[in-house]
Amino acid sequence: MLISRRICDMCGEEFNDWDKQENFGFHYNVGYGSKYDGNRIHLDFCCTCFDKLMDYILPQCKTEPAKLLMYGELLVCDGGD
Repeated sequence: MLISRRICDMCGEEFNDWDKQENFGFHYNVGYGSKYDGNRIHLDFCCTCFDKLMDYILPQCKTEPAKLLMYGELLVCDGGD
């Protein structure tokens, strides 16, 4: 019987139950326009490393790619007048 272990590609630790449940990852077939043309990228992250990655990426963004909401909050758009 083959038992598959999932590990975080960033820290190398085996996934715990939370990591398995959240299933954070990046899976993409790269098209043209990148030095990674034609590659398949499959990255899986534990919850801790996902947070570290977001803490690094989000402050560098010129736009607001993520709406950080607490549970129960409602996002209301004004129509962009």
